[in-house]
Amino acid sequence: FLLIRPQRKQQKELKERQDSLKPGDKVVSAGGIYGVGSATYTAEDSTTVDTITALTIRECYNHGDVEATTGAGGIVARISSVKPASGYNYTISDCGNTGDISTFDCGSTYGTKGAAGIIGYMLGSAGNSIVRCYNVGNITSTNTSNTVPHRPSGIVSYVNSKEMVLKHCYSAGTVTGIGDYATPYQLYYNNNSTGASADYMSNNHALAVSGATYEVNGSQSTASYKTFTSAQLTNGTLRNTI
Repeated sequence: FLLIRPQRKQQKELKERQDSLKPGDKVVSAGGIYGVGSATYTAEDSTTVDTITALTIRECYNHGDVEATTGAGGIVARISSVKPASGYNYTISDCGNTGDISTFDCGSTYGTKGAAGIIGYMLGSAGNSIVRCYNVGNITSTNTSNTVPHRPSGIVSYVNSKEMVLKHCYSAGTVTGIGDYATPYQLYYNNNSTGASADYMSNNHALAVSGATYEVNGSQSTASYKTFTSAQLTNGTLRNTI
């Protein structure tokens, strides 16, 4: 009883905050399951109390719509801390999103942090993993005024590493960029021009869309993905190939 009561109090306070939100209210970053990943936790007096060495989010599913000015993800909004010397890893596995995810015009500071089905933005990506995840929600970024681009993507909108693991994932939702500075990618955008090796990125699938860009800087300049049709998704044959 003594352990459950504080948890119930937190749940009550969270529900009260959620119920107080009104149409038109905006948040900076929003994830369906997890908000912002960081390297350290701090107490209220700003004293470091713990350093994360590993965090796994597994078998989590988001079915709600998520909207933010930056870093909107079906599962995680942003993982934004550069890996410290001691190292830490985030693993997102066996998760799925069916909700619609969207970002809209924001300041230049957050221009590259777009919307995605699994993770909105991942910085310091070496050692982090996205494995066996799927998105069937619709992804949209609107950017008509900020010259720093938004990169809406099916799985993760921005990574910056040649050692970030992305395997056995698929995206079947639409990915739309609205405005001159919002470019859509069916799977992901990797800001590391070297790209990753096939040991890190492989066996990902995206719904075939005429004229679409599926990935940027994939597995050493070769595709780390295959396309599939709506029929393969509905009849279950896609499952046999992932």
